[in-house]
Amino acid sequence: MRCSKPVAAALTVLALASTLGCQPVARAEGRMRQIYETPDGRIRIVGRAELGTGEAEAIAGRVQAAYDWVARTQAWPDAAPLSAPLQVTVAETPGVLGVAMKDRFKVGLAYLRSDPVLSAGTLAHELTHIQDRREVRPSGVPGFIAEGRGLTDGFMYRRSLGYPPQPYDRSLARAIAGYTAADAAAVLDDLSPGDLADPAANRRLEFIGAWFVEFLRTRCGGAGFVDVQPRLARVITEMRGGADFGAAFKDVFGLDWDATRTAFVAEARQTRGAERLKGTIWQGLAEAPHSKTP
Repeated sequence: MRCSKPVAAALTVLALASTLGCQPVARAEGRMRQIYETPDGRIRIVGRAELGTGEAEAIAGRVQAAYDWVARTQAWPDAAPLSAPLQVTVAETPGVLGVAMKDRFKVGLAYLRSDPVLSAGTLAHELTHIQDRREVRPSGVPGFIAEGRGLTDGFMYRRSLGYPPQPYDRSLARAIAGYTAADAAAVLDDLSPGDLADPAANRRLEFIGAWFVEFLRTRCGGAGFVDVQPRLARVITEMRGGADFGAAFKDVFGLDWDATRTAFVAEARQTRGAERLKGTIWQGLAEAPHSKTP
């Protein structure tokens, strides 16, 4: 299960389920009920008395729009696993932003109401995880790949809706601009699913994962791979068929995984600050004079 923590640390930090009150929510969910279901049955909204039918329908519309955007962006070779109904639990517990499972999704009601901009990104981020989980068993995807995909999808979905970069994005850009080669190596050397208990380590995994996805898109192999997300989706699909990550990566990108890892660490060693962010989705964000850590 992947839980989001307040944006002061990171938009979605996976290992904090207990600290975000997921257990109290689970006890309260016994009193929850289905409030709305889309006509095609794809999205089911579950909540408590505070959530009315009209608001539940609006939330279903937001979830479905984000889910469909992610599916188009990933261009999955096999979309069949994505068609199963998705239950969305709207939680009233303070501090819950988003929790992704395979066929269930929990999102905070207060968060949806109070921050429509960042919550739109959270929807796309967590729904990327859900689609990954539907396409391959969760333990197969390295944590930095899963989180890198989710963070970049979340940012780009917000941008597709016309929202400008937020203070959170500037905080992320500054963090990426300052990571060392040792940081990059430590993250890419771990092909496990992540879910680290240390919030700082989890934040590093997420942010360097996002940086790595942008490295693949903009610089890897010389010119980068503009279709990085569909390619990573194909990597995941090949892993579902039994290939390990390194073999699937080489088949899809045509690059040796160890050599790619070495190139990324070299990029981290040779660049710093604004230079590192040139051409990426965060170009120009690290220097914003009025930004503040969210």
